Amino acid sequence: MAGFMTKNFYKQRKDFEASSAIRDKKLPFPDDVIEITNIPYANDNIDAHRLDIFKPKNCEAKVLPVIINVHGGGLIIGSKEFNRFFCARLSKMGFIVYSIEYRLIPDCTFFDQLNDTFTAIDYIKNRIPNDNGDISHVYGVADSGGACLLTYATAMTNNSKLAKAAQVTPASLKFNALGLISGMFYTTRFDKIGIFLPKYLYGKNYKKSAFAPFTNPEHPDIIRSLPPCFLVTSHNDNLKSYTINFTKALKNALPYVLTLILVGIMTFVAEILGEGEIIFPEITALAIGYMVTQKQGWKVNDSRMIALIAICAVAGVLTVRYIKVGLYLEILIAFVFAQILFMFSGTTFAPMISTIVLPVMMQTESFIYPIAAFLLTIAVVLFRRFLLKVKIRDKQDFQSVNLHAKSDVIDTAVRTICVAVVGFFAIWSGFKFAIAPPLLVAFTEFSRPKNKARNKPVKTVLLITVCAFVGAVSRYVLNMTLGLPLTVAALTATAIMLVIVYCTKMYIPPAGALTILSMIIPSESVLLYPLQILVGTAVIMLISRLLFMKRQN
Repeated sequence: MAGFMTKNFYKQRKDFEASSAIRDKKLPFPDDVIEITNIPYANDNIDAHRLDIFKPKNCEAKVLPVIINVHGGGLIIGSKEFNRFFCARLSKMGFIVYSIEYRLIPDCTFFDQLNDTFTAIDYIKNRIPNDNGDISHVYGVADSGGACLLTYATAMTNNSKLAKAAQVTPASLKFNALGLISGMFYTTRFDKIGIFLPKYLYGKNYKKSAFAPFTNPEHPDIIRSLPPCFLVTSHNDNLKSYTINFTKALKNALPYVLTLILVGIMTFVAEILGEGEIIFPEITALAIGYMVTQKQGWKVNDSRMIALIAICAVAGVLTVRYIKVGLYLEILIAFVFAQILFMFSGTTFAPMISTIVLPVMMQTESFIYPIAAFLLTIAVVLFRRFLLKVKIRDKQDFQSVNLHAKSDVIDTAVRTICVAVVGFFAIWSGFKFAIAPPLLVAFTEFSRPKNKARNKPVKTVLLITVCAFVGAVSRYVLNMTLGLPLTVAALTATAIMLVIVYCTKMYIPPAGALTILSMIIPSESVLLYPLQILVGTAVIMLISRLLFMKRQN
């Protein structure tokens, strides 16, 4: 079978070269473009290690932006000559264009092709200044298999983890943006490409290799390592679905990036000003439920979300300032107030509960906290509107909901009694974070009718606990032990949390809030924090399944 496929590859290559030659006879080459061909980019006398250069005439004195082209052909056929006229047209528009050749399957592996690409790019980087190219404006263009190759090469240049898994040394030149035409992004799907090609690309035992997870181009480490990308397809494109699906993956990365930006700005400002109250853990919950998920997590609109966060944040600070009845009763009072407000808010926006309970649990008296919560919520709303504008997320109509029927009143009373009992033992035992504010949000959501997370109790408990663990470890190791800024710890923890959420497809907002909460709890509580969250999550999940599941499903 292997011999048959190899012969077939060579036959396809020969047929392609013949058809390309016929096509080229019909295409005119621009008179105002200079073409320099077959320049070796490696000192090994391998024919494939060559490139062509295209320069517009009468522009010798100008510094021009640069395009590097990687030809297509499914990684098994094609040559730089196939894109000759395309590169000439690009050059005519005012670019210096480098078109590179690379070895083809089955004469090598995908990793060899990556090394060829990196060698060519390094060579190009060194000669760009001599060619009057602008090293600060370099763009990549590729089609079909070349688009796949360029995508991975670019991601590896920006992410050493990917390069290490592929055992390659990436180039040092970075692209400002990529243009990807009819990309063969997916190489392991069970279709006419993925049936036979993977073992030739990655080796027979690639599924057991370190690179195996990254054969899926939608892996978060790949997506977040790419510059802006412009993808092109057409109605009759055989790889149309590949481009559409990869476009969706790239678009879906933006909400994750915006979440990291919010966390980074929040923690950085808090550190610079020395105001820990600026850190609003629930911001990650809002980001997950309002931006990251394809479908909005709560029935709420922008104005109500902002108003409810502001009211609850102020109410929490006022409770600490003026109601001096001990931590346990103060938490209970704040929780009851939040539950009543929740019932009459006309929304299902449960994060308001954490917003009021958090300052009580942390004994925050500063009004910096509600100001920060208010401004950060506005930021989430604005980011959400941006995602709607660029059509990454779909607008969902809001209709006020009635949560003060008899059954809702009973549910509220039951939740309150449960929190009172669990909270008493948590405070008494010194395990107060077993009722951490985001867990009270989770409890409210778990006890709601038809809650999906409640139907996956083990996975849900593990997800929440792991996210809390990630937050605690990040703070303990990076901030408390190594002395790195808290911003570094928060960003690291958030990035890992988002990867976990993405990979599990379990978009549970409290998991995000618990990740950031670990950044502001007392340092002596950090090591036991994940255990407390595990106990608390397990208890509220058990209660939710025992008391609410049968009656509400």
